[in-house]
Amino acid sequence: MEQNIKGLLSNYKPRLDKKETISLEETSQYCHKVLSSEQSMDKVLNTLCQYLTRAFGNYLSPGNLSFFEEMEINFVELLDQIIYEYRENLTYDQTIKEYIIADLYSRLSLHVEAFNDPTLYKKNLPHRQLYPDDLAIIRDMKMEDMVPFLIEEWEEMTNLQKSSMKTLLYFAIGNFHTFKNIYEKTYSNYIKAAAILGMKYDIENAPIGYNELKLINSDYMRNFKLKEVFENPLPESPGEKVFTILHIERAISMMPDDKSYLWILKVLSQLPEKEFKSSWLPEIYNSMSNIFLNLQNEQIIKLVSKKEHILDFIKLVDFLPRNIFNRITGKIDELGRKFHLQIASELEDKKLNIHKTNSNIFNYICRNSKRII
Repeated sequence: MEQNIKGLLSNYKPRLDKKETISLEETSQYCHKVLSSEQSMDKVLNTLCQYLTRAFGNYLSPGNLSFFEEMEINFVELLDQIIYEYRENLTYDQTIKEYIIADLYSRLSLHVEAFNDPTLYKKNLPHRQLYPDDLAIIRDMKMEDMVPFLIEEWEEMTNLQKSSMKTLLYFAIGNFHTFKNIYEKTYSNYIKAAAILGMKYDIENAPIGYNELKLINSDYMRNFKLKEVFENPLPESPGEKVFTILHIERAISMMPDDKSYLWILKVLSQLPEKEFKSSWLPEIYNSMSNIFLNLQNEQIIKLVSKKEHILDFIKLVDFLPRNIFNRITGKIDELGRKFHLQIASELEDKKLNIHKTNSNIFNYICRNSKRII
């Protein structure tokens, strides 16, 4: 896909048209009404698909809708999946179709319950299957009273332990020994790294916490400075990188200074150069998306205005798979025309070797160039 970016951008105008919008409150209330109608699961989802396509079209993207909270993102992506399954993907055999319908219905129900009646949601959670969506809901809605349930169910949630560990990090105070026990029992280096971070968060409340940390076989994690992050060396091993990413994700609002942002950019731009276990990547991608969505726009613009940092920005954005990149397009929209032109100029100068067909940022710039008011 060889296109002259500067030529395209000669037609570029900022996106002044009203962005596609969706009220999650109204949509969740409509979903609640349909779920209460005593129809079959199939009919409920089909009815919802028709409602969504009439109101919003055949495709929903959290980036286009500018939703930045993970709970909201998951809900929008679920609605988009319902549209897809009922309008596009009609070739499954009956057994697979029934499984998909049951999964979509269950996830829709838990989201609607959380939006409309958090008390009922918390009451029902221990009595049903736990989904990844639940762990984002518990984090975003600050449901600290659900932490004992997550700890109690730890051994049973094998496939959700990485995501569950991230949720526990948001409620770390008072749970030093929980993290210590997890660290000692797990064989996963990802979970070990997260458990060390949890112990560091709660170390002041653990009488022998500092002595416990001396036993940890990682100088980097043991000596990591949680506040002045820019004073830390860059992480090297996969475990160190996970430890660092999880801390940035949790504490990004407390890192508003230029030095921290530069350090964060260097950390994130290194990730494409490191091989991770495939089982780690979904959580890493998710954390990178959450970090980017919570960066301050002014700080991003200021940082990337320096030419030597633009390539790092492009590398980290292009590292994301397309579905995760679609979460952050609303954030990139907010960075404005001057920012887009800087990125386009760097791409045109060909200082970064990218495969243009697969490049997130190249395709984003090309799409924006054609928005002529």
